[in-house]
Amino acid sequence: MLRIILHVFFIGLLCIQLNAQNQISGPDVPHITTFPAVSNSHFQYISSDKLDIPTIKLEKLSTEIKSWIKSQAFVGGELLILKKGNVIFHESYGWSDIEKKIPLERNSIWCIKSMTKPYIATAIMILIEEGKISLDNKIIDFLPEFAGNKGTTIANLLAHTSGYSDSGLGDTSGYNNLKSWVNDLVKNKPEREFGNYAYSDSNYAILTYLIEHVTKTPADKFIYERIFSPLKLIETYTHFSPDSSWSNKANSRYRWADGHYIKNWTNLSEPEWSFFPGAWGVWSTATDYAKFLQTILQNGTFNNTKILKPNTVKEMISPHGFNGDVPVYGYGWTVRLDVNQNSLLRFGHGGIDGTAAYVFPEEELIILFMTHGRNGDHLDSFKDLLINSGLTKGMISPAMIPKNKFPKPLISLKENDFKKYIGKYLVKENRRNPIDLIASIYTEDNRLKIKINPIEHHAGMIRDLIYLGNNRFALGLFYNDKLEWVNPHLEIELPKIDSTVQKIKIFAGKNIVISGQKEDIEKINNLILSTRQLKYIDELIDASLQERNIKETKLLSTRLHEKKPSDVKFSEQWINFLGYRYLREKLFDEAIAVFEMNNEAYPDSPNSYDSLADAWSQLGNYDKAKSYYEKALNIARKLNDPMTDGIEKRLKSLKNQMLNKN
Repeated sequence: MLRIILHVFFIGLLCIQLNAQNQISGPDVPHITTFPAVSNSHFQYISSDKLDIPTIKLEKLSTEIKSWIKSQAFVGGELLILKKGNVIFHESYGWSDIEKKIPLERNSIWCIKSMTKPYIATAIMILIEEGKISLDNKIIDFLPEFAGNKGTTIANLLAHTSGYSDSGLGDTSGYNNLKSWVNDLVKNKPEREFGNYAYSDSNYAILTYLIEHVTKTPADKFIYERIFSPLKLIETYTHFSPDSSWSNKANSRYRWADGHYIKNWTNLSEPEWSFFPGAWGVWSTATDYAKFLQTILQNGTFNNTKILKPNTVKEMISPHGFNGDVPVYGYGWTVRLDVNQNSLLRFGHGGIDGTAAYVFPEEELIILFMTHGRNGDHLDSFKDLLINSGLTKGMISPAMIPKNKFPKPLISLKENDFKKYIGKYLVKENRRNPIDLIASIYTEDNRLKIKINPIEHHAGMIRDLIYLGNNRFALGLFYNDKLEWVNPHLEIELPKIDSTVQKIKIFAGKNIVISGQKEDIEKINNLILSTRQLKYIDELIDASLQERNIKETKLLSTRLHEKKPSDVKFSEQWINFLGYRYLREKLFDEAIAVFEMNNEAYPDSPNSYDSLADAWSQLGNYDKAKSYYEKALNIARKLNDPMTDGIEKRLKSLKNQMLNKN
């Protein structure tokens, strides 16, 4: 599995490879600020200082996001933040269409893809409240040809526990209505074990059909009448046409490929689907979606209009879908509980084309980050930005523990003592074929900080350095300007060898996992430029898989590894990342092919076997998964690899699944 040490630093933050061509110049990047407020927004716009959130915290978010656009991490985006029902931040960045140099406006219209699912879940819960269906209704009673487990219920579909594991179905070609499409979908047998969580578009396509079947009304009409209209979602739509009155407000869409973003849709494009599929299909503005989120946050009521009962909302944002022992999904919403799994930290949803919504109930905080780039890693980068922002406790990494539980004394370090550590360090992971990283140590708010990012990209992990003595530091996070959390797994040592050499070592336990030294700024900048001009083998593999077939692509991969051309960079991690991207998109054949290529190129790496095990496990081939986990574990133990504990846990979990299945 992709358990490289970067995941310990910033869970889920994956590296983006940039192309040096078509760089965007900083001064020309459009940026629209919070004030004046947008028109036709139900919400009041107020200064965040009035709600005890320092404006400077939000300005730091904005500065970081703008820097990502300058470095081509994504094309454009919109950030909307509400606190206690008031807008405290609403800004847009970059381009709606970069090729046409059309700036991105606030409240432009986004294709929100899977953020449609909460609307479908809400419609289903409305029908349940009215007694027309129940959570326990079996799907086979509505669809006799349903090939899944005969006990599959509406609750299973809502929580993604039916066994279906497809996502990004996307293709409704050959069908002109929902019923015929779903009737064929349900003839497919589920890929995963019934009762276990597996995200699936099929689940919500079937639920959309149930809405139509029960109400004798098109699902999109029902959603409009019972949700959109009552909540006054005045710029939310379920059908696109280039002739639509609102089409000029729709942003172009992009896909990350070959080291940069490629435009794959414009508002002049023809409709991609001829009917409302339900698993995706809604177009909306950030403000409209914020109204919907505020409704759920306020127990089903918005602006004196009730669409759901409080107990129904509570059930929707309670955990029902579990990934192992970890709760991940309610009914229509992703959910995250605290470390002890006792209380709800946040709920929300994302969309594959680059949109994300987060709600933090305890803090009455809503955050919407809307972009139009598929496959890029800016959403993962944004998550880490929130973790470090001090805006909310609901995004804290599970790698952190409360300060008072940290086993070592924390020592105060004077600002004058910071100077000897400040600078840029060129570092590498201590693994085969390591990734080049830059560690920047600097001061901010009278605190010493470290930022670690791949050399190919500006975005990265930022943490406070907490002094432990003897040039060693822990990684910490502040909340409301107080140190609240510390990472117990990692320590950083910054020994000075002599007057000219400043080293950096990062330890996981007793193992040095990353090391390097401070370098001249000009040297690092030159290295960044030369690295960004390289091609990456994963990009070549990705292009080949799309244009050719798996067999030819495997031959291409072998030839590239054998010849090792100077303008191609080889990285186990990059290729692994590509495999996991395919896995997330449920392109299982492509994912396994890529992992097999990686395994052929890096046969002594536990990571390459672990990834294959993950893929086969998701496909339900537990015997193959077990074999690969065992190979990964044997190699990891011989190498004393930090992955060992994680592989042991995954193998144990798999064996338990196999026992339960039998």
